[in-house]
Amino acid sequence: MTGVKHNPIADIGLISDNLRDRYKTGFPILKEIIQNADDAGATHLSFGYSSGLLNSEHELLKGSAVFFINDGPLRSSDADAILSIALGSKAKAIQKKRLK
Repeated sequence: MTGVKHNPIADIGLISDNLRDRYKTGFPILKEIIQNADDAGATHLSFGYSSGLLNSEHELLKGSAVFFINDGPLRSSDADAILSIALGSKAKAIQKKRLK
């Protein structure tokens, strides 16, 4: 929507709250990452750590991060789900059914 202000730091808070609400202690987030790779048909899954890109213009790239990479295909619907914070493809499908 044109004119809507978007704050990446607020997105981080939303993601953090979402993770705390949906996942118990232990390793369920890692299980979810593995399940996502399997759902995508990936044959390889790698993970790593970055201490951040200090010279980056984007604030979110300056901090440390753990990242996961798999070789499954990235469909346009997957990319759309990634860009829709807290409204992944499964939630969107449910929302579409409710609107009909």
